[in-house]
Amino acid sequence: MLLASTVLAQGTVEIEPNDSAATATALALGAQAYGDITTGVLDDWDYFAITLTAPTDLRAWTAPGFTGQIGDTRLALTDAVGNVLAEVDDGSTATHGYYSILTVGDLAPGNYCLRVRGYDPSTLGSYTLDVVAAPRGTYAPVYTLSPISEHAEPNDPRQSFGVNTISAPFTRNSGTTSGGGVDGAGFAIGGADYDFYRVIVPTPGLYTFSTLATPLTASAPLVDDTVVFLAIATPPGYTAIASNDDFNGGPYSQFTYDITVAGTYYVAVKGYFGTSIGNYVLDIVGPTAPLPTGPTSVTIHGGGCAGSAGTPTLGVRPSTFGFTVAPEKPLLGTTWTIDLANVPANAPIIRCIGLVVVSPLDLTPFGAPGCIIEPTDVTDFGIAEPGGYFWWQVPLPMTLSLTGLPLEQQVVVLDPAANAAGVSVSNRVACVGGLAH
Repeated sequence: MLLASTVLAQGTVEIEPNDSAATATALALGAQAYGDITTGVLDDWDYFAITLTAPTDLRAWTAPGFTGQIGDTRLALTDAVGNVLAEVDDGSTATHGYYSILTVGDLAPGNYCLRVRGYDPSTLGSYTLDVVAAPRGTYAPVYTLSPISEHAEPNDPRQSFGVNTISAPFTRNSGTTSGGGVDGAGFAIGGADYDFYRVIVPTPGLYTFSTLATPLTASAPLVDDTVVFLAIATPPGYTAIASNDDFNGGPYSQFTYDITVAGTYYVAVKGYFGTSIGNYVLDIVGPTAPLPTGPTSVTIHGGGCAGSAGTPTLGVRPSTFGFTVAPEKPLLGTTWTIDLANVPANAPIIRCIGLVVVSPLDLTPFGAPGCIIEPTDVTDFGIAEPGGYFWWQVPLPMTLSLTGLPLEQQVVVLDPAANAAGVSVSNRVACVGGLAH
């Protein structure tokens, strides 16, 4: 039974030195890791090794540590020897603040690493790292990309004798930037190399244009930074209607555009710098079938009754840096962590956990006035930390049928100084498991 599988282990703690792929701390898929970026002669980069046994959609994210939070991270996926395959700075600031969330679809089986670092060498502190391995098609659409190579230069139709490369939706276009011009993300920088692809859009819908797969699939040497444009013909020239330089803080580009009118469009790629010379891939995708959905939710209810250290407080860990967010959510395929504070040092703890609140138990007749236990289905036990806090972990399987799973939690603290019954009770936390923050 899912609830009976709850464990009291405090997660996977990084083992230093783990500043390279060769010394990475092993991390099981679905587990939560705890780490600390500390000062030193060089940047402290923490590596965690993971293994995929089947084609997988991967999602990983950082979140606040318990004390001394780092507040701002960068997160990368590397191959087994440390070559960066994808990297993000911030994720969604609405859900993660300056913490990072990274999603990569359809990864091949094999050994990989997740690399965590602070925003810069002076960004220090603690963090958590979650990693979820999901079936293909969970986080990213499943489709096949047809290969297309760029037309011989010049393939910028704004130049004399320039010819577009003929492309289409669901293609992987391979090209090379030759640099030139000044640095920048402009659509008409003199002397810069722009590679144009002509795309006939057969049906309206959401289309995605991306060079993010460049480090995964392009041959060396790789272009160091790209800019991607979507344009229309406005004779005698072309007008950009959308563009992206750096996606999620990384050097490569991606954007999604709602094309409402079928017809002919143009996608252009350039290197950001005048010295940006190298190979890239441009993926043109869309429209695709809808992905599975299922938002998570966490509701912190009031209540509880005081003990000798105050009223025990149960909840999710908020960020104390920059944004008031709590990225910890009950996401399928990961380990959901919930925090308990305001309890006596080393106090025994009983957690009450259930799917629903049926018949609350009032402990007043037993000598604990005002103490009410609401979920009473299953219990497990722990011992508080010397600092008067504790956190539990609930492993949630990556089973899509569990989307919408409710979970109720409350804690009873054995506290002889609290009252005649020798207990205090926390507030209740209700959550719903799902796929999205």
